[in-house]
Amino acid sequence: VDVVGRSEFQCRDKRCATLCTIEKTMVSVRGARKTVVSGGACPKFEVATATRPKLPVDAPSPFDERRAAVDRYAARGGDGPVVGVPAVGALVGYLPWLTTLLAELGLRPRVLEPGAQSLADGEQRCYSFDACAPVKVAHGVVDAEVDRVWFPKLVTLPDRDGGGGKTCPMEQGLPDMVRASLRARGRDVHVVTVALPLGHGWSHPRVAAAVARSAAVLGGSLARVPAALRAAARAQRAYEVELARIGRRALAFARERCVPAVAVCGNLHVIHDPVVNAGIPRVLRENGTIAVPMDCYPLGADVPALERAAWAETRRALRVAVDARRRGDVFPLLITSFGCGPASFGEQVFDDLLRGYPHAVLESDGHGGTAGYVTRVQAFLHSVRKYAGGASPVPFSRVRRLEPLANESLARERDTRFITIAMGDGLSPILAAALRSYGFDAVASGPPDAEALALGRRDCSGKECLPYQLVWGSFRKQLEREPPRRRTALVQVSGDGMCRNCMFSVKDQITLERIGLDDRVTVRHVAQEPWLGPAHFAKVWVGVTAWDILHQLAAYTRAGERDAGAADVLSARYCAEVERIMERPGRRGAAGVVDLARCRREVEALLRDAAGAFARIGADRPSGDGRTVLLSGDIYVRLDAFASDDVARRLAARGLRVIVEPMSVLAEYAASERITDLFGLPTSLVANAVARQQLVSIRRALYAAVTPLHPWLPVVDVRDLRAAARGHVDRYPIGEAPVTVGSVLHHWRRHTCDGVVIASPWGCGPALVSESVLRHLADIPMLFVYCDGSPIDDRRLDAFAFQLRRRPPRAAGGARSRPEPRRRAAVDV
Repeated sequence: VDVVGRSEFQCRDKRCATLCTIEKTMVSVRGARKTVVSGGACPKFEVATATRPKLPVDAPSPFDERRAAVDRYAARGGDGPVVGVPAVGALVGYLPWLTTLLAELGLRPRVLEPGAQSLADGEQRCYSFDACAPVKVAHGVVDAEVDRVWFPKLVTLPDRDGGGGKTCPMEQGLPDMVRASLRARGRDVHVVTVALPLGHGWSHPRVAAAVARSAAVLGGSLARVPAALRAAARAQRAYEVELARIGRRALAFARERCVPAVAVCGNLHVIHDPVVNAGIPRVLRENGTIAVPMDCYPLGADVPALERAAWAETRRALRVAVDARRRGDVFPLLITSFGCGPASFGEQVFDDLLRGYPHAVLESDGHGGTAGYVTRVQAFLHSVRKYAGGASPVPFSRVRRLEPLANESLARERDTRFITIAMGDGLSPILAAALRSYGFDAVASGPPDAEALALGRRDCSGKECLPYQLVWGSFRKQLEREPPRRRTALVQVSGDGMCRNCMFSVKDQITLERIGLDDRVTVRHVAQEPWLGPAHFAKVWVGVTAWDILHQLAAYTRAGERDAGAADVLSARYCAEVERIMERPGRRGAAGVVDLARCRREVEALLRDAAGAFARIGADRPSGDGRTVLLSGDIYVRLDAFASDDVARRLAARGLRVIVEPMSVLAEYAASERITDLFGLPTSLVANAVARQQLVSIRRALYAAVTPLHPWLPVVDVRDLRAAARGHVDRYPIGEAPVTVGSVLHHWRRHTCDGVVIASPWGCGPALVSESVLRHLADIPMLFVYCDGSPIDDRRLDAFAFQLRRRPPRAAGGARSRPEPRRRAAVDV
């Protein structure tokens, strides 16, 4: 028996409303062809389904109705050049706006839809092999036979029911990733991308300006831009009204006929992609339920905003879950994509909000097919049909976790014990020492180790990034070592969507409640402390920058030390001295400025002494075949020995000098972008300007103390990194992707290094964006290391060191420029 062909069709039996998808297989038996059909929810094509619940004949089908609504807008077109619009990522929910806009500009939009082969094709073209399925699908979709593609970066999204939010770094970086892949394969496709903050309004000046730039490149009419924006806004609003009508009708029907209704939640590019969603919406319908996609779900006016969920579609999924539980007759099901960063924390919040109410979370990588999900869906629906609890609002304590977390004034925290975040090998003690200098009881968590990782994983799902597992594990280790008997605050980082750190403190609060410590232990975000005055922030940053420099000196000189461990001994000694300086009593307010000046003088003197000590042990540095490596990547992993599997020391053991990209680079970048992520920097115009000036001033002064003896130390201006990254990745995604790409290119052009090691947590979105762009630069030897707590294979490090020694040395530590690195099979766009 040979299989000749396969296809699918939808059953349209007038006596049934299930609309099953039926598989048709053509087989050849001894030369005779026969057709075999299977599937469906009734014995007409599948005998085994005879006992399944059936939907009434007139039951609505929200997924199909939504598809029909999208198709009506996708058919629009002008008489100008054809422009492809990929139905991927964040663009999936805004196709009416995108296609109407292009048509009104006189262009002919062609929606590039994912097909059955898109994922498989994309996996061959995507250079980030661990990227989520939707990213790979996009690589398969955009390779369609079109000359021009409009692939805007939707950086913020509106929500018709209030809220909205940001898109994830992978969605924002996707146009750059796809464009780099097309270039590398010699595909002459003109990808036009601009940043569109749609969350600011359909006709916001930034949106209008970006659309005008796109029209000029695509061949549209600039004169039509204002009218086109108005028409596109009307089309999107009408589409949203229609979606809400579809949802209201479906929920009303389900309530009236006592049919189970399931709110299908998740990113729209997951729940509406027939490959990535694994056919789960179809399985729900075939099992007698009405599945309502979350973009059709009509949210109530008083549903909480859940502001700490920074990503727009994650926030909507959680709000739909809250509203469904309050109704009591709609049951949420979350579909996530394997490797999705936002989902790694979002699904835990989803589960926390719905604990005690029927719900389900299903994960797909796009390869499993439908069969593996049938029993799980049926088990979920069994609990739905047995549920008799009625309306069950989410307990307020769980909702409150997603409201903004305001730091209590330190004036009211004199009796609180603080535990500072474990970050880097020695940063936590410096943060704790600075608090102790003002009379607070503060201790450091960490440094991270195997015990902390084991404790962290005990309270994690395994999908969180390695930095979170180590941060929480170090907190947990400290809490178990000294059980809290009074109010204790965990000093944790936060964010606004740049990476997953925006959900760290939410996850902390969920776990604290689960282990019974939420009555004594609270969470506090790293931020400036107004009660202590502006000098406190500057003082902390003096300590952090000093540690940064000592860390760099040790990493660089290890390869040349005469006595093994000498660099580490020096580093530990001087770091302890920095901690003692930070711990000396300080004063609040204006008097703190005097203390700050004294602190800076002492630290500068200490660093000059350290520079001499490191220069003496570095005098035995190997020459001739010595090579220098830039260690870049994720700020947490590259600065922490345990998180990176001690990669800096292991490179040094192979005779490689290691230049570690300092923390100050990302801090100054965050200040320049006026974002609060990680460092809690102020965003108001004046306060931000002051903070930026302090960061730069401290960095210049402290590096000036050591660079006379260590001219190899890179002192980088953020503007140089931005300039270097231009043409490879633009301003978005804001975060580590443009910093990493810019840093690598900047240092390579200046002959700072012979090669680059990029260390990041497994599954980190910004890291995957960076890899997708950088892998195409053929001239730069690069090693990408993704850390998850497992050992790095020695053979990879050996091969990389061998590769560098086969090339002529180029690191000179000077400021010479370097031509643009050659792209693999690059085609200018």
